[in-house]
Amino acid sequence: WFSTLLLLGFDAAQQDRRQRCGAFAPSMFALGNVRGAEVVVHFLLARLDPALTEATFRAVWPLAPNDRKASAEFRRLVVGELATLEQRRKVPPQLV
Repeated sequence: WFSTLLLLGFDAAQQDRRQRCGAFAPSMFALGNVRGAEVVVHFLLARLDPALTEATFRAVWPLAPNDRKASAEFRRLVVGELATLEQRRKVPPQLV
């Protein structure tokens, strides 16, 4: 999975410096890593539809470390964006 992420243009070194949520590496999800998951999900959504992702997450991205309210809002917005992408047939049906 990590090699695929890199092939899509994910810059692990840059994200390590920018996000400060542990090293971005193949084993990054061996233990719980909510912040890392948020970064990866945001990256993948931005690859699918950059304009939609920018508009959707403008108010909450980048997330502040340990901001549970913003993290919950981010997850809510992810579900909404996935539904929109499903309607536009950019993701498989019933993904959400």
